[in-house]
Amino acid sequence: MYTHSGSAPVIPVGVTTYPRGLAPLLDSLGLIHATASPPYERYQALIHPSTDIDTALHSYVKQGGILICCATHGKYGRVGKTIRRRLACSPLVHTTAAMQEQLDLFAMVGKIDGQFFWHTRSGKGSYAFWGIPPTLFLDRRVWRKAFPIPQKKLPAEEVSLVSKGVLARAFRTALTTLWNIHGTPCIEKSLYPQNCPPLLFRMDADYSSAEDIQKWQKIAPSLATTWFVHTASQQQFLSLFSASPHDEVGLHCHHHRSRPTPQEHGEALRLLRRSGYYPQGYAAPYGIHSPKLDRYLRTQGVQYGSDFSLLYDAAPAFFPSFLPQLPIHPICMGSFRHLRVSDTCIYNYFMQVIETARAQKRPISLYAHPGNGKEGLLRDILTYAEKQGAQSITYGDYFSFLQKRHDGTIQVYNEGIHNPEHLPLRITYHERELETNDSWIPLYRNTSLPETEKIIYEATHIQKLNRLSPRHIKNMCINRLFWREK
Repeated sequence: MYTHSGSAPVIPVGVTTYPRGLAPLLDSLGLIHATASPPYERYQALIHPSTDIDTALHSYVKQGGILICCATHGKYGRVGKTIRRRLACSPLVHTTAAMQEQLDLFAMVGKIDGQFFWHTRSGKGSYAFWGIPPTLFLDRRVWRKAFPIPQKKLPAEEVSLVSKGVLARAFRTALTTLWNIHGTPCIEKSLYPQNCPPLLFRMDADYSSAEDIQKWQKIAPSLATTWFVHTASQQQFLSLFSASPHDEVGLHCHHHRSRPTPQEHGEALRLLRRSGYYPQGYAAPYGIHSPKLDRYLRTQGVQYGSDFSLLYDAAPAFFPSFLPQLPIHPICMGSFRHLRVSDTCIYNYFMQVIETARAQKRPISLYAHPGNGKEGLLRDILTYAEKQGAQSITYGDYFSFLQKRHDGTIQVYNEGIHNPEHLPLRITYHERELETNDSWIPLYRNTSLPETEKIIYEATHIQKLNRLSPRHIKNMCINRLFWREK
């Protein structure tokens, strides 16, 4: 039975003022956050989009709080083909092994004008600075990204210019580093509905024939497949998509082109509804995201999108002005068609994609086209994911879980977590991790600082932070990710 001491709940993340992009970033990580107001004692960490720190915030840190000043904007330039990572040494910055996440050298984060992340102790608390502006999480620019395989020619696809997954995971690592130092567990809403990674597989039925569709249905009859339908091409046999009871039908397009119109999508929806399908999801042709089409589709009852030009390597995200996005890995069997790659190389590539998603606690999301061939190899890849414990579900079923995760509330107290809706939670403290959906989860806080952390910092008065110029902050850079301009 749930009981508590009657004290006010603790809020893991308070935000003094929300800059654009921060709310969807925190939501994608499953972090509990709210607008902060004095007194600040009930917030485990405060995010403050400024370096102007008032007396109340100084007092909060002295009493044991964590204050993260974050950049609100950055400089943008033309992007070259390489990303550089620079590490230096400075007594002001602490770079832990946890921050050294394996980095995809083909991924882009941003050109950072100054500090990436640093923190220091003050009194019982900590000051920190996060130099990557959250607005990058809303960035819609695209570029042709190469995906590494062990040969000279690489598969590539037009995806989001900003690697939102790298950005989100780096932010989580920075925050959990601070919480670990203060003996505070990281509490997140899990992305796993059943304590195992969801396997999301979609088929984009571009120009596919009835034979192509039936061939896949016979090869993998038990796999939950989400079909995104090209209605002009398949309007004579739309009934085929209802052959499997555990499949889902979504909207792809009426005419397959890069800039479809709302009128074309309206015709596609009319044909699908006439056949008994009421699409929840939408996958844009070529993965090209369009805010205008998002607004139209919302009025037609479409609930989620899956466009790799907006999101491909991060957790699902609820954006303020776009359809909620479910990620999709942009490389499919067709990407290897002209590369003369062996089946073993393709299998190993997707095995690495699956293992990376599992390691990062993300859903495994893959796609294909029915007419691209290699159906047996594709079945083997998906079977491998299921053997590793992944649960095959449709995009629509997973979105229903995400909606509950997004809207659900939990309350954190010093004694434990009240979880009345039995949301799956992930609680991490140092190397220990617990996944549970119990209604009451006791917390055992370690308030002592680990010995290795106690000696890292000498007395440094971070009150000077609000007097630092951007040039000083840039000179203190310890860990910087930046783009090389052309």
